[in-house]
Amino acid sequence: LQTDRCTCKNGFVTNGRKTYIDLVFSDNDTNMLDFIEALENRLQELVFTKSSDWFENELTQDDIESSFLSILKSYKNRTKYLLRCYVNTMNTFNVGVKIYDEMGNLTNGNMADYLVPMAAEMPEIHVGHIETPTKTSVLGAKGAGEAGTGGAPACIINAVNDILRPLGVTNYQIPMTPNRLLDTLKSAKI
Repeated sequence: LQTDRCTCKNGFVTNGRKTYIDLVFSDNDTNMLDFIEALENRLQELVFTKSSDWFENELTQDDIESSFLSILKSYKNRTKYLLRCYVNTMNTFNVGVKIYDEMGNLTNGNMADYLVPMAAEMPEIHVGHIETPTKTSVLGAKGAGEAGTGGAPACIINAVNDILRPLGVTNYQIPMTPNRLLDTLKSAKI
Protein backbone atom coordinates (compact mmCIF):
# COMPACT_ATOMS: atom_id res chain seq x y z
CA LEU A 1 0.00 0.00 0.00
CA GLN A 2 1.44 3.35 -1.02
CA THR A 3 -0.02 6.07 1.14
CA ASP A 4 -0.53 9.66 0.16
CA ARG A 5 2.07 12.07 1.44
CA CYS A 6 1.38 12.77 5.08
CA THR A 7 3.05 14.14 8.17
CA CYS A 8 3.54 12.62 11.58
CA LYS A 9 2.47 14.00 14.91
CA ASN A 10 5.44 13.21 17.17
CA GLY A 11 7.83 11.12 15.08
CA PHE A 12 8.61 7.58 16.21
CA VAL A 13 7.52 6.98 19.82
CA THR A 14 8.63 4.07 21.97
CA ASN A 15 6.24 3.21 24.77
CA GLY A 16 7.54 0.27 26.75
CA ARG A 17 8.33 -2.45 24.24
CA LYS A 18 6.24 -1.03 21.39
CA THR A 19 7.29 1.57 18.84
CA TYR A 20 4.74 3.47 16.79
CA ILE A 21 4.30 6.52 14.62
CA ASP A 22 1.08 8.52 14.31
CA LEU A 23 0.56 9.46 10.66
CA VAL A 24 -1.55 12.58 10.14
CA PHE A 25 -3.88 12.83 7.14
CA SER A 26 -5.99 15.87 6.31
CA ASP A 27 -9.63 15.60 5.36
CA ASN A 28 -8.46 16.37 1.78
CA ASP A 29 -6.64 13.00 1.61
CA THR A 30 -9.74 11.33 0.20
CA ASN A 31 -7.86 8.41 -1.40
CA MET A 32 -6.44 7.28 1.93
CA LEU A 33 -9.58 7.99 3.93
CA ASP A 34 -11.76 6.15 1.39
CA PHE A 35 -9.34 3.21 1.41
CA ILE A 36 -9.42 2.95 5.23
CA GLU A 37 -13.24 3.18 5.24
CA ALA A 38 -13.54 0.47 2.56
CA LEU A 39 -11.06 -1.72 4.46
CA GLU A 40 -12.97 -1.35 7.72
CA ASN A 41 -16.29 -2.11 5.97
CA ARG A 42 -14.80 -5.23 4.37
CA LEU A 43 -13.42 -6.39 7.72
CA GLN A 44 -16.83 -5.95 9.31
CA GLU A 45 -18.40 -7.98 6.51
CA LEU A 46 -15.85 -10.77 7.01
CA VAL A 47 -16.40 -10.81 10.77
CA PHE A 48 -20.16 -11.02 10.22
CA THR A 49 -19.73 -13.84 7.69
CA LYS A 50 -17.51 -15.85 10.09
CA SER A 51 -19.31 -14.84 13.31
CA SER A 52 -21.18 -18.13 13.68
CA ASP A 53 -17.82 -19.97 13.64
CA TRP A 54 -16.01 -17.53 15.90
CA PHE A 55 -18.60 -16.55 18.53
CA GLU A 56 -20.98 -18.52 20.76
CA ASN A 57 -23.81 -15.98 20.52
CA GLU A 58 -25.40 -14.95 17.25
CA LEU A 59 -24.30 -11.47 16.13
CA THR A 60 -26.09 -9.02 13.88
CA GLN A 61 -24.41 -6.60 11.49
CA ASP A 62 -25.35 -3.80 13.90
CA ASP A 63 -23.61 -5.62 16.78
CA ILE A 64 -20.40 -5.76 14.79
CA GLU A 65 -20.63 -2.15 13.58
CA SER A 66 -21.24 -0.82 17.10
CA SER A 67 -18.35 -2.88 18.53
CA PHE A 68 -15.90 -1.95 15.78
CA LEU A 69 -13.40 0.83 16.55
CA SER A 70 -12.08 2.79 13.61
CA ILE A 71 -8.30 2.83 13.19
CA LEU A 72 -8.54 6.53 12.27
CA LYS A 73 -8.88 8.97 15.15
CA SER A 74 -10.15 12.48 14.46
CA TYR A 75 -7.75 15.27 15.38
CA LYS A 76 -7.90 19.06 15.25
CA ASN A 77 -11.71 19.36 15.11
CA ARG A 78 -12.07 16.64 12.46
CA THR A 79 -9.86 18.44 9.93
CA LYS A 80 -7.09 15.88 10.43
CA TYR A 81 -7.00 12.15 11.14
CA LEU A 82 -4.40 10.08 12.99
CA LEU A 83 -3.45 6.59 11.87
CA ARG A 84 -1.28 4.84 14.47
CA CYS A 85 1.21 2.47 12.83
CA TYR A 86 3.12 0.08 15.04
CA VAL A 87 6.67 -0.51 13.89
CA ASN A 88 8.43 -3.81 14.27
CA THR A 89 11.67 -2.85 15.99
CA MET A 90 13.37 -5.96 14.66
CA ASN A 91 15.27 -5.65 11.40
CA THR A 92 12.49 -5.39 8.80
CA PHE A 93 14.35 -7.45 6.23
CA ASN A 94 14.48 -10.49 8.52
CA VAL A 95 10.71 -10.60 8.82
CA GLY A 96 8.68 -12.54 6.27
CA VAL A 97 5.16 -11.71 5.19
CA LYS A 98 2.38 -14.27 5.15
CA ILE A 99 -0.40 -13.57 2.68
CA TYR A 100 -3.89 -15.04 3.13
CA ASP A 101 -6.77 -15.02 0.66
CA GLU A 102 -10.33 -14.06 1.64
CA MET A 103 -11.09 -17.68 2.58
CA GLY A 104 -8.28 -17.67 5.15
CA ASN A 105 -5.98 -19.93 3.10
CA LEU A 106 -2.27 -19.22 3.20
CA THR A 107 -1.24 -18.33 -0.35
CA ASN A 108 2.52 -18.33 0.13
CA GLY A 109 2.96 -21.30 2.47
CA ASN A 110 6.21 -22.67 1.05
CA MET A 111 9.61 -21.01 1.02
CA ALA A 112 9.52 -20.50 -2.77
CA ASP A 113 6.42 -18.29 -2.45
CA TYR A 114 7.33 -16.70 0.90
CA LEU A 115 7.65 -12.94 0.49
CA VAL A 116 10.67 -11.45 2.21
CA PRO A 117 10.36 -7.66 2.18
CA MET A 118 12.98 -5.86 0.13
CA ALA A 119 13.39 -2.18 -0.66
CA ALA A 120 10.67 -2.39 -3.35
CA GLU A 121 8.10 -3.64 -0.80
CA MET A 122 8.86 -0.93 1.75
CA PRO A 123 6.54 2.09 1.54
CA GLU A 124 7.95 5.53 0.98
CA ILE A 125 7.99 7.37 4.29
CA HIS A 126 7.81 11.15 4.36
CA VAL A 127 8.36 12.54 7.84
CA GLY A 128 6.94 15.99 8.30
CA HIS A 129 6.60 18.15 11.35
CA ILE A 130 3.65 19.48 13.28
CA GLU A 131 4.48 21.86 16.08
CA THR A 132 2.82 21.02 19.37
CA PRO A 133 4.22 23.53 21.87
CA THR A 134 4.00 22.71 25.55
CA LYS A 135 2.12 24.96 27.94
CA THR A 136 4.62 24.32 30.74
CA SER A 137 7.38 26.59 29.41
CA VAL A 138 7.36 30.24 28.36
CA LEU A 139 8.74 29.50 24.87
CA GLY A 140 6.67 26.36 24.35
CA ALA A 141 9.89 24.37 23.98
CA LYS A 142 10.09 20.71 24.95
CA GLY A 143 12.98 18.43 25.67
CA ALA A 144 14.17 16.33 22.77
CA GLY A 145 15.86 13.36 24.38
CA GLU A 146 18.51 15.24 26.34
CA ALA A 147 17.66 13.35 29.52
CA GLY A 148 19.68 10.37 28.37
CA THR A 149 22.85 12.47 28.11
CA GLY A 150 22.65 14.09 31.54
CA GLY A 151 24.17 11.19 33.44
CA ALA A 152 27.29 10.74 31.28
CA PRO A 153 29.41 13.58 32.75
CA ALA A 154 28.58 12.49 36.30
CA CYS A 155 29.59 8.90 35.49
CA ILE A 156 32.93 10.05 34.08
CA ILE A 157 33.64 12.31 37.06
CA ASN A 158 32.78 9.52 39.50
CA ALA A 159 35.01 7.08 37.63
CA VAL A 160 37.95 9.51 37.72
CA ASN A 161 37.37 10.20 41.42
CA ASP A 162 37.30 6.45 42.12
CA ILE A 163 40.81 6.32 40.63
CA LEU A 164 41.94 9.40 42.61
CA ARG A 165 40.45 8.28 45.95
CA PRO A 166 43.46 6.14 47.05
CA LEU A 167 45.62 9.24 46.58
CA GLY A 168 43.42 11.23 48.97
CA VAL A 169 42.19 13.78 46.41
CA THR A 170 39.06 14.47 44.41
CA ASN A 171 38.19 16.66 41.44
CA TYR A 172 34.60 17.63 40.72
CA GLN A 173 35.36 20.52 38.35
CA ILE A 174 33.66 20.51 34.97
CA PRO A 175 35.07 20.37 32.38
CA MET A 176 37.62 17.95 33.70
CA THR A 177 40.60 18.99 31.60
CA PRO A 178 44.07 17.39 31.61
CA ASN A 179 45.51 20.50 33.31
CA ARG A 180 42.95 20.34 36.12
CA LEU A 181 43.72 16.65 36.63
CA LEU A 182 47.46 17.42 36.79
CA ASP A 183 46.83 20.18 39.37
CA THR A 184 44.76 17.69 41.41
CA LEU A 185 47.49 15.05 41.21
CA LYS A 186 50.11 17.64 42.33
CA SER A 187 48.07 18.27 45.47
CA ALA A 188 47.99 14.53 46.31
CA LYS A 189 49.81 13.41 49.47
CA ILE A 190 52.09 10.81 47.97
